[in-house]
Amino acid sequence: MTAANPERIKVVGEVLDDKQESAVATSATKLWKLVSGSKCGAEPIAAADEPRVTGTKTTAAIALEVGADGRTTTTTFGEAIWPVARDALDTIGTPSLRLLPLSRLGAAEGLSGNRVLIGYFTAPVVVSGKIMPSRPMVVKISKQPENNKIAEEYNCAVAVRKYALYNPGEFALPLFFDTVDGFGILWSPFSSSLPVLQSHEHSPSRLNLAIEDFSIHLRAQAGTPSGSNPGKINPVETIHAVYDLLKPLHSRGGMATPTRCSLVEEYKWYLRDFEEWRHELCSIWGSKEHRDIEVDGRTRVNPLWVFERIQELRPVKLMVGAVQGDMHPRNVVFSERRSPHIIDFGWARDHSHAIKDFVLMECNLRFMVLQPLLSKDKIEAFARSITRAELTHLTPVLAGDEYCTKRVEMLCALRERATDYVHDPDNDRRWHEQYTIPLFLVALGLLKLLRQADCQTAALATVLALAERIASDVLKS
Repeated sequence: MTAANPERIKVVGEVLDDKQESAVATSATKLWKLVSGSKCGAEPIAAADEPRVTGTKTTAAIALEVGADGRTTTTTFGEAIWPVARDALDTIGTPSLRLLPLSRLGAAEGLSGNRVLIGYFTAPVVVSGKIMPSRPMVVKISKQPENNKIAEEYNCAVAVRKYALYNPGEFALPLFFDTVDGFGILWSPFSSSLPVLQSHEHSPSRLNLAIEDFSIHLRAQAGTPSGSNPGKINPVETIHAVYDLLKPLHSRGGMATPTRCSLVEEYKWYLRDFEEWRHELCSIWGSKEHRDIEVDGRTRVNPLWVFERIQELRPVKLMVGAVQGDMHPRNVVFSERRSPHIIDFGWARDHSHAIKDFVLMECNLRFMVLQPLLSKDKIEAFARSITRAELTHLTPVLAGDEYCTKRVEMLCALRERATDYVHDPDNDRRWHEQYTIPLFLVALGLLKLLRQADCQTAALATVLALAERIASDVLKS
C-alpha cells in the first residue's frame, strides 16, 4: 500500500445508508489521492471565468484567483484540506473519514432536501495521538435528479471565488465535486478549523466539533429550544461583521455597476416557481384582479394585485455585483472566538443584484426566525415599520422589551449596510424600487415555506404591509 495507490477509505459515523456510504467512500478515496499528491486525471480545475464541473478530472494543484489585478496563486488540495498529510504519508497510510450530521453538532438541517454533514480525515487508530486530523469539511450529498443543483453550486462558487478570497479564512467554499453511483457529492473545506472546532479531544487525532449558527443564537434570545446553549454573541455586531465579509462580493472587488433590470425577472429564483403555487394564496386573498380585500375585518391591498402591477413596471437601475445568494442565519456559523463565517454557496451568483443578500436576511429576521408568541400589536408594528426612519421611531414604542428592541436594532444595522448598494437611497421612490420591492418579492416567495416560518402571522403581516406601501408610494404614479 502506497499513497499513489491507496486502499478504499473507510467511513466512520453510521449516519448514511449503505448506498450513500459506499458513494461517499469512493469519492473520499478520490479526494484523498488529491490530498496526498496522487494524480486523478490530467485536467486542472477550471479557471474562475470558465466555471464547469470537473469531477475527478483534476490535479493536485488548484488555481485560485486573488486580488483585483487578476494575478493567481497556487495551493494544493493537501494544503487546503490536510496541511500535514504529505509529510506523514508513511504514518497515515489510508485514513478514515469521520462524518457527523449537523443535528448532532447543534445545527438545524437545511431546507434543500440534501444531506449536509461535517466530515474530516483522520489517521488510523494505530497512530492515534500522533497525527492531527484534517480541517473540517462541509459534505453535501444529493441523489439524482438533484445532482445538477449540487453541480451548479460548485460552478457558482467558482464564479465568485475571486471575491470571496479577499477574506479567505471566513468562507467554506466548494473545492471538489464528484458523482458516484447516482449521487452528487460536494466537498467544501473550512480554511481553518475555527468555525466548527471547539476543542481537541484528549487524542489529537480526533476533533470535538460543534456548530453554532446565527439562528441558534437568535432563537436562544427568544427562549426557543434549539438543542444548544450557545454563549452570547452581539447580534448587531454580527450583522456588521457578516456584511463586512461580503463587501468584496457585493462590490465585485470595486467593479459593481448600475444596470437596468426587470425586478420580477431578477428575483424570479426567489419567487420559488410562484405560478405553480400562487393558487394557494388566492384562497386567502382572492383574485389578482381585485385591488382591495378584507383581512380580519379591515380593507387591505391585495399582494397578488400588487405583484401583477410590479410586473408592468419599467426596468429599474440596480447595483449589480456578486452575491452569496442564500444569506440567512443558518448559513452564518461562529468560531470559538465568536467571529462569524459563511457557508453554502449553492445560490451564489456573479452579475446579480447585491441587495439579494440583504432582503433575504431581513425576511428571516422579520418572520422566519422570529419569536412565534409576539403580541399581534407588536407583529403589526414590525410589519408596518418599513423604512429605516420608521424602524428607528419604533424603538421607543418597544421600550422595556429587550427582545423586540434588539431585533429592530438588527434591522436598522442591515439597512445601514444596504444603503451602499442603493442608488440615491434618500429618494423614497428609488429606495422602494431598489429595496422595498425586492423585499416584497422575496417575502412573497417565502410564503411557499410558510409552515417552516417561526412566526407565520408575521410572515403574512409583512407581505400585506409591503404590498400596501408599494401600492401607495410606487404604483400610485
